[in-house]
Amino acid sequence: MQQTEYSDREDSAVINLRLKSDAELDAWIRHIQLLHYRTMDLTLDRIGSVIDRITSGSIPFKVVSVAGTNGKGSVATMLESIFRHAGYRTGLYTSPHLVHFNERFIIDGNVISNAELLEEFKRVEELRASVPLTFFEYGTAIAVDCFMRNSVDVAILEVGLGGRKDAVNALEADLACITSIGIDHEKWLGSTREQIGYEKAGILRKDQLAVCTDTDLPESVRKVADELSLDILLNGEDFHIDSGATKWNLRFSASRHESDISDLPYPSIPGRCQRDNAAGAATVAVMARKFFDIPDESVRLGLQNARLDGRLQVVQHNPQVLLDVAHNIESVKELKDYLHSNPIAGREFALMSVLSEKPIEVMVDCIKSCIDEWHLCGIHDERGITARKLFRRVQPVLGDNVAVQLHYDVKQAFDVAIAAAGSEDRIVVFGSFLTVGEIIDSYRGDLGS
Repeated sequence: MQQTEYSDREDSAVINLRLKSDAELDAWIRHIQLLHYRTMDLTLDRIGSVIDRITSGSIPFKVVSVAGTNGKGSVATMLESIFRHAGYRTGLYTSPHLVHFNERFIIDGNVISNAELLEEFKRVEELRASVPLTFFEYGTAIAVDCFMRNSVDVAILEVGLGGRKDAVNALEADLACITSIGIDHEKWLGSTREQIGYEKAGILRKDQLAVCTDTDLPESVRKVADELSLDILLNGEDFHIDSGATKWNLRFSASRHESDISDLPYPSIPGRCQRDNAAGAATVAVMARKFFDIPDESVRLGLQNARLDGRLQVVQHNPQVLLDVAHNIESVKELKDYLHSNPIAGREFALMSVLSEKPIEVMVDCIKSCIDEWHLCGIHDERGITARKLFRRVQPVLGDNVAVQLHYDVKQAFDVAIAAAGSEDRIVVFGSFLTVGEIIDSYRGDLGS
């Protein structure tokens, strides 16, 4: 790691100010983690009352909500890029973050500064008065206030959990997108795609413009749309992807009156699922023409320039280091497909840790045929798991003849794996945003962040 020497007082003062700011931010984050006696309390009354105070009951920007099991972060990021390339001032709210809490709040493509985040903590603390917000509700309040103060034209909001009772759903969205629906967060959302689909469909509103990217849409979503008499555009029915070698076309069914868009670039975010995500984002952009002037070229540029860390992201070669936030069955299947489609000459190392409530056994069983050596590590979080407990869950799936090493934490696991890997090998880091975030932080300088 390159080390920089500071020789004058001004530079030292800047460093001390930054360290003080970091410490103050850490204190605020600890405060909002402890503010509510539950980590999750899925009701909208508390956050709704605080948002009303922030906005005085009137939201001056258009709202786009994006819900789904997988792909919602990608679609939200693509949409933000499209709107920005069309010349509009954008606000993007996503979760969870990979490294820094600031990453959840983006204005015109830029993460907000420590100074602005500290100001937001203080403003929301005053505005909430005695209302006990959960961690995610507090973040949502910060996002709304930040977007108000920065006078954005459009706010793109990634739904954190489900949809119907998620804090983001306290805002009435003008446009909505539901991405692929799979099995995740069963404790809160249900154990079937129909149950989970119903929760995701909670972001839908009467007279809203809505898009779904899932080509196997649960009937529960269709039912909610029908009950609302909602004109919802469905992937494979109302809009289609015509794929070419280097470009693709977005085509609408004959029953629609929207104009097709040709010569679209494939997404810069890797993965086959990103084609459906890109089609969903482009379709939302077409629907948004009711409110905004969005030329075809802005859609092309937006898709081409959208960037999102931690999604099938190669951060090093020789050996290759691949980072992916796959943390449920469907996303692990996507990771497996990528490994099969992009083979290497050497061995495959897996560095994995997950949250304890995930379907760990099924995830490991899905991808085990791709992996030669496993490095299991703990996540030291209230929802985390130790390496030993993780091993006890996966050992029956892997069997006795597979190379497995246990490590206290992600850093230790990575240090051992990178030392053992040869130049033609690959280290696949996956299982959680927390897992990937630990590794990506050490590469951030090289990635230009």
